[in-house]
Amino acid sequence: MRVGEPRYEELQLLGDYLMLHPLAIEDAGQSHQRPKQECYGDVLPAAVKTLWFVEQTADVETGEVMIFLGSSFALTVRHGANDPTVQFRDAIQPLVPVMQPFTTARDGWPRQVVPYFRDVADHLTRTDTEVRALDDLLVSILDAHLAKAGTWQNDVMRRVSAWAAIVAIPTMVAGIYGMNFDHMLELDWRYGYPCALAVMALGAGLLYPGSRRNGCCDSQGQQGASHGRPPRWRRAAPGHRAYRE
Repeated sequence: MRVGEPRYEELQLLGDYLMLHPLAIEDAGQSHQRPKQECYGDVLPAAVKTLWFVEQTADVETGEVMIFLGSSFALTVRHGANDPTVQFRDAIQPLVPVMQPFTTARDGWPRQVVPYFRDVADHLTRTDTEVRALDDLLVSILDAHLAKAGTWQNDVMRRVSAWAAIVAIPTMVAGIYGMNFDHMLELDWRYGYPCALAVMALGAGLLYPGSRRNGCCDSQGQQGASHGRPPRWRRAAPGHRAYRE
């Protein structure tokens, strides 16, 4: 028997007819259950996650199924798909311990179904291993990206600071002579204005070569980023590796 998105009253009627435990009925009526397996007398309830790939949007969607296995019946209660952003890992890993009890023969169980459960458990364990490896790889990629972005930001800040230091000397000289005091000898000096301009140019000229040698005033960053941008990857033709600009 299969039931999709049932109301709680419908589950109560089914539970009374099949003599299901009230806690099992409560779990079946609530979504967002973690994969688990219980045992109430001769009824075996199990909550599992379902996964499917949507080709149109390239999303992985999840659902929930509550399975009741009795001596003379099998009941499944399905809940709709969750948000596609639900972690694939969270749907796979809790299923591994749920499947383990099904891999050994039990009294009253058909022995011919045990190999199939073992095969399912084997596929699930292999998938769990792959998901864990991909999860670790994604974490490493994210850490590398954050480190690279931090390095690029530091390079930009070094260049901004270098240019600020170069401009600071002309700004200081212009600020002093912009105060317009009455008693400033240089104001009456014939060469006061050219001398002030020369001091500005000399101060900036002395700082610029040193900053350029340190890579702070280059037009191209130290991380291979052109025009102040982080490097970009271009998609190559099929069968060829991608390359970086």
